[in-house]
Amino acid sequence: NQDIPSRFGGEEFTVLLPETTRASAWVVAERLRLAVAAMKIPWEQPLPQVTISLGVAIYNGTEELESDVLIQRADEALYQSKQRGRNRTTIWGAGLLYKTQQLKSTLIIKQDT
Repeated sequence: NQDIPSRFGGEEFTVLLPETTRASAWVVAERLRLAVAAMKIPWEQPLPQVTISLGVAIYNGTEELESDVLIQRADEALYQSKQRGRNRTTIWGAGLLYKTQQLKSTLIIKQDT
């Protein structure tokens, strides 16, 4: 069992956690979040605290699921983490898709007006 971190694009990263339970994935995500928040970056001037938001999607092996759907679910959970105030972890759940679609619709309406 080996975790596989990778850069996904821009400022986004993924970590594949094979054979990991939902609870263990939560623990790993929280460890990452807290480690980043605790980092002290040496610089000439004080820098604002760096934090990350995380979205977690679980594949339990019982449903047929393409990898892009799993990434989309993690992205929806990440979007929720950001909407709820950043610097937090959200695990994707079935109700999250509806909430994410509602928030995106609201943002589009606000941008158009």
